[in-house]
Amino acid sequence: MKKTPLLLAAAALLLLPLAALAQIDFYWSLPNPRVPLYAPIPAIVRVTNLTGRDFDLGPRGNAVLSFEAEDSAHHRLEPPARPRPLFTVPVVISNGATVTLTVNAAHALGITQADSYMLAPVITVGGETAYTGKRLALEVQPGLDILSRDFGSGSPTPRRASLRLIHRDQSDIVFFRLDDPLNYLCFGVYELGSIIRYFTPQVDLDSSNVFHVLFQNTPDRFNHATFSYDGTPIATDVYIARVGAIGMVRDASGNVAIRGGIRFTPDPDNPGYLSAPSLPPSTPTVSFGPEGSPAPPAPISAPGTKKHFWQR
Repeated sequence: MKKTPLLLAAAALLLLPLAALAQIDFYWSLPNPRVPLYAPIPAIVRVTNLTGRDFDLGPRGNAVLSFEAEDSAHHRLEPPARPRPLFTVPVVISNGATVTLTVNAAHALGITQADSYMLAPVITVGGETAYTGKRLALEVQPGLDILSRDFGSGSPTPRRASLRLIHRDQSDIVFFRLDDPLNYLCFGVYELGSIIRYFTPQVDLDSSNVFHVLFQNTPDRFNHATFSYDGTPIATDVYIARVGAIGMVRDASGNVAIRGGIRFTPDPDNPGYLSAPSLPPSTPTVSFGPEGSPAPPAPISAPGTKKHFWQR
């Protein structure tokens, strides 16, 4: 039977809903739309697979998640020569499923200058069809350098450790940056948290080539972070203290320790949480004199007398 143009048109209309379903729905966001140069760029991507087939975003999968970027002069950025994978394990998204992914978009972008950028996620399935999400604004800043120190000479190669400040969400956020100044290489930029500027931040390097950072997080909280000589984060401790009473000290062997603060300890009943230091009781024990009468009250501290941090 010979097909008429009318039958072909009807068949095309029947196929339209199927073609409309062959797509990927994107919803994505940038939790931190303002970051310092070379810092991670966290991106939350929610993907709904409507392609009619399963795909895998993993390192050997049949699909790839990447990002496109355009600078303020509307120049499209070239991808890095050796992009780092966004996933190290298989990430299978079945047909009809919705999956939310958190990735570091900086691994797929070649951003080397502070500027304003427009970003969009792109998924390529089978190397043939690309699906692009909406574009979002990202501001990359050099960051205010509030502290910078050079360490070492010869072997191992020198390091420049600095603290960079970004104002975001009505707070000052501090970042630790580690560079090799001789080879113009940045090992990484790591967010440490909010900072208040009553206490002068401190950075030091101990005899084991571990970097120590101490800064004030709240009026009575201080954060102590450590990093390897190649910029790998090691640990973060929280201390309670008063400004002027806490600081980093170095002993004769070159070890670095925190003096004048009480460290929060891990809560054994709630993994991942910290327990506050034990403070003196709010109601002191009453002592009695030799004849059974209460002892006289302790004298009131004279003005200007130094008190403990819990006596403020």
